[in-house]
Amino acid sequence: MFKVKHIQIFLLYICLLAVKQTTAQQNPSKYLAESITVSALKKHIQVLASDEMEGRENGKSGQKKAAAYIMQQFSNAGITPLMGNYFQDVPFIETVPEKIKIKINGHPLAFIKDFEHFKDFDNTLISQAKSVFVSYGSKKNFKDADKSFNIKNKVVFMAGGSSVKDIPSIKQRTKYAHKLGAKAVFVIEDAGGFTSDSSYLMEREQKLIREYLNPVPVFFIAQDFADSLFKVAGFNLKKWTKKRLKKKKTQRLNLTLDIEVNMVNKNQKGENVLAFIPGNELKSEIVVLLAHYDHLGIRGKTTFNGADDNATGTAALIEIAKSLQLAKSKGNGFKRSILIMLTTGEEKGLLGSKYYVKHPLFSLEQTFAVLNVDMIGRSDDLHKNNSKYIYLVGADFISPALQQICETQNNKYTNLTLDYTYNTKNHPDRFYFRSDHYPFAKRGVPSVFYFSGVHKDYHQSSDTAEKIDYQKVQLVTQFIFHTAWGLLNTSQSLTPKKP
Repeated sequence: MFKVKHIQIFLLYICLLAVKQTTAQQNPSKYLAESITVSALKKHIQVLASDEMEGRENGKSGQKKAAAYIMQQFSNAGITPLMGNYFQDVPFIETVPEKIKIKINGHPLAFIKDFEHFKDFDNTLISQAKSVFVSYGSKKNFKDADKSFNIKNKVVFMAGGSSVKDIPSIKQRTKYAHKLGAKAVFVIEDAGGFTSDSSYLMEREQKLIREYLNPVPVFFIAQDFADSLFKVAGFNLKKWTKKRLKKKKTQRLNLTLDIEVNMVNKNQKGENVLAFIPGNELKSEIVVLLAHYDHLGIRGKTTFNGADDNATGTAALIEIAKSLQLAKSKGNGFKRSILIMLTTGEEKGLLGSKYYVKHPLFSLEQTFAVLNVDMIGRSDDLHKNNSKYIYLVGADFISPALQQICETQNNKYTNLTLDYTYNTKNHPDRFYFRSDHYPFAKRGVPSVFYFSGVHKDYHQSSDTAEKIDYQKVQLVTQFIFHTAWGLLNTSQSLTPKKP
């Protein structure tokens, strides 16, 4: 009886194993997602968010350590480096203003008190330039102002317009000004003054990709200061502000400006870390997974560890890469190829993703879809009673089919609450424009941003590993894996919306 019983148990084990293997062959997405464990995700997050990583600031030693760690994880998983290298170098300049002097009608302006800037422009010398107000700086505003006042060689003032629909970005409005020959741009902030956080950032060095420098200097002035300044100029800004939605007025200003800017620029570089796994019959089509691994570094003696932002997204992509490589090694390949890219410099202005889009390793025409993961380890105040949610941002903006695939995979496997609160280009927080999918989306690539919202530790030194909800990270990572698997194998086209 003893031997018979053991034989029965052994045969049962063989049967269960056969069932498991059959299930894995029929539905590899399920068993591969289950290989993404809490313990593995937790290990990565704790390493990346440790003090040893020094806040992972772009170009600093902590960022290099984090890049080396990610590279080692890909190597350990057996992922072959793309073209012999796991890194794409991202050259940038670190710029510090040696001198910025501004005089309006002969009176000097004080940095921080009267004006701010992001140091994203080159040396400048402007003497006795006249000025003009161009309302919100739309293309029509610029045309009207140029026709009436001739913008060439003038300094342009414009309202910020962050609460107004269909206003171009400041970058785009600056291009309009430059094209018409303006010498500089002043943006009137919608709020009354500047925050201590923005002031701190503006006093520090700035990291920029040279080819993305603004063609003319851009300065920001607070609403209260602008009100008093425009009185001198003979224009009642307060009155205009109250009626601005009805009357988008341009105006010549009685202001003459002298501006002198000297910048000290140092050449540096960060690294995007890459894992590429080729597909089969549609291998020339590329699904791109993104997460930035950099953070804010050290300020004074305080380390900003960035556990949620974005050690969580980085850990998710490391484990997804391992699961996809496991699929490949077990003979469960996929149709399309996948590029998993951990980007550098997101916190400094999407530097890594912007650089890749300018210098892609695979053409953007080949890029089937982009999935971007940024902050998936906490719950915000709107979801105190339900941690099993994720915000989807932008999934239907270019191709509705991308959102359909996200929803189908979620309904089939993970049953998260998919929240579309931020799924608009007009939300005041502008999250759609603030993470690494955006440079791709701007070029017409179907893109989605996975995000669990901000919390009190966002961009604070208190964003630490012990506050992460690791079960949430696992569930969201599995959802992203299922979505990626669906995109890698779908026969559906991600046809762009008609204009």
